[in-house]
Amino acid sequence: MEVRHTRKDYMEKKVSHHDYYKEYVELADIRPQSIPFSVEELEEALNKDKNLNSIALRKWDSIGSRFNTSKVHKISKLKGSWVSQATLVCIAKTAARMKIGVE
Repeated sequence: MEVRHTRKDYMEKKVSHHDYYKEYVELADIRPQSIPFSVEELEEALNKDKNLNSIALRKWDSIGSRFNTSKVHKISKLKGSWVSQATLVCIAKTAARMKIGVE
């Protein structure tokens, strides 16, 4: 497994937030369609807040806890990063954006 975007790239703003976390979704084999909100719910939430914060954090935490964390940890190590609950939430929100075709 090889990563395109490192934590250093992200911190130096050489890669967008979306693209940095999109790589996690792709490499960890997370299917955007598995995000348990309908397209309509996600579009409505995105219209209210560009960061999807109108959906309760506890729901995002729950989604993130379902990911294959061993893969996510491996990807993080390759990126020169670590995994936190915030990492898992960012991955979940990125998968949700991918589900509705928003970059």
